[in-house]
Amino acid sequence: MKTSTYAIINLSDVTAIDDAIYNTNSLFDYCNLDCIKKENYSTKKYATCELNTFLLDGSFEEMDELDENNFSYWSGSLSKGDGTFDITPTIISNFSFNHSSAGLTVNYDSNYPLPKEVTFTFYDSQDNVINSIVDYPTDYNHTLDIPAENYRKLTIEFNEVNPYSRARIKNIVYGIQLLYSSESNKNLSKASVLEEVDITSKEIAVNTSTLTVIDKDNYFSITNPRGVYKFLQKRQKIGIYEHIEGEEDDYVMAMHYLKSWSTKTGAISTFKCMDIIGCMDDTTFPDHIYENKTAGYIIDEIMDDFGFSDYYVDPDIRSIVLNGAIEECSHREALQQVAFACCATVDTSRITGINIYKASLATQSTISKSRIFMSPERTITQDDLVTKVVVYNHSYVLDEKGEIVDEDGKTYSSKETEEQLDYVNVKEVKNASLVDTNNSKKVANYLYDYYQYRLNHSFKLIVQNEKAGNMCAVQLNDSMVPVLITSMDIDLTGGFVAKIKGIGNSFVIPNEYYAREDNFELYANDMGVI
Repeated sequence: MKTSTYAIINLSDVTAIDDAIYNTNSLFDYCNLDCIKKENYSTKKYATCELNTFLLDGSFEEMDELDENNFSYWSGSLSKGDGTFDITPTIISNFSFNHSSAGLTVNYDSNYPLPKEVTFTFYDSQDNVINSIVDYPTDYNHTLDIPAENYRKLTIEFNEVNPYSRARIKNIVYGIQLLYSSESNKNLSKASVLEEVDITSKEIAVNTSTLTVIDKDNYFSITNPRGVYKFLQKRQKIGIYEHIEGEEDDYVMAMHYLKSWSTKTGAISTFKCMDIIGCMDDTTFPDHIYENKTAGYIIDEIMDDFGFSDYYVDPDIRSIVLNGAIEECSHREALQQVAFACCATVDTSRITGINIYKASLATQSTISKSRIFMSPERTITQDDLVTKVVVYNHSYVLDEKGEIVDEDGKTYSSKETEEQLDYVNVKEVKNASLVDTNNSKKVANYLYDYYQYRLNHSFKLIVQNEKAGNMCAVQLNDSMVPVLITSMDIDLTGGFVAKIKGIGNSFVIPNEYYAREDNFELYANDMGVI
């Protein structure tokens, strides 16, 4: 099975979309101009009174019950027989502060014909023209070479469309997309992704990636006057994808954001990226006290304050009631407090956003020795036995100054091992501010069971469907042993080979527990509750 990797670098002003305020001189009644801001925006194919848009072939929907969310921009008037208008439909986008973009990506509605001629013009704060282009769209996802720095206004003028038709636009991205591929363009030299997961959420791991591209067009050359390097900014979105020959849909390997970049003589540039969790570090979430609030309520509050909506919370996690406080910290630290108190896992591996869920012991993958690189790549070490876990529980009030005060310092100790040992190895958690007397026992026992996974596995394998956070049945000699993957460092352009780190115990999986490689389940009672 042949695979290839490609990366899409979105050189867009990440703040311009939200800052844009749209107006127009010609608008169809049911349009909602705010829909121009939507990145993933679906529309419907309606039968209209325009030329050739009421075919009786069953492909058109009747315009009886209209929803404004199905229309971003349609002009209020129809064109004349030559495709021009008496009054040119114009969209004006005003901004409250300066923005800079390497170009424009304009998405037109594929349910209707493309416009024939459109003029795009950027202006500064004094209404002086910065850059202008007359464009003749050739595809529905259309990139325009119109770089502009420090603009405050954009106008879009529909000079010509089809005869007796409306002007339409679907959405706008203030930037361009650059495609780098290990297959077709051969300009993606190296790509790797590091996935890490801590299922206890003692810390929320940050997934990272590194791309090295051959910059044939000198986009990132500082000596190129039309170079786009000056438009690079933190939180620039970079998507990494895997294509499998014969499959229709490609797979998201990472949806990351630019952290830093560098370039070498010879048009080679390297980009270091991080996931959205990493972007939550250099931020501030203010003090909050919570009394009988669900985890879902608190997570929504954190993510809304951070300004990110692409996340999923498992309903069982969402419904957990918490009490306590979150003192001023980063949004990442705030999310960690909630996840830890709920015994939840936070993960971004191979998705576009954030997944918050309860870790499962159902085995998603069986790893046979045919996929594992043997000694000296494979090692197994053992941690010291943890005999006790102590979790401090808390309760909070506001003092007369309005500052949060911890009124409690009691602890809860987990169950101890029944073995008689000459030493005691205690793990303590003191700063879990959403752990109180209601959930401290659950959290302590959860951690205690986790620490019983004392075997640290390290090996290299050829990746199939496994990812960080998966419980796997891994072949060791002639037996299968459980390994929870905690880290995968994947070389995407070097044969999809990954360096694996994982934890397990001495349990050997009986043959009858799995029938074939794609259908295996490991039962919780055989390993302890995670």
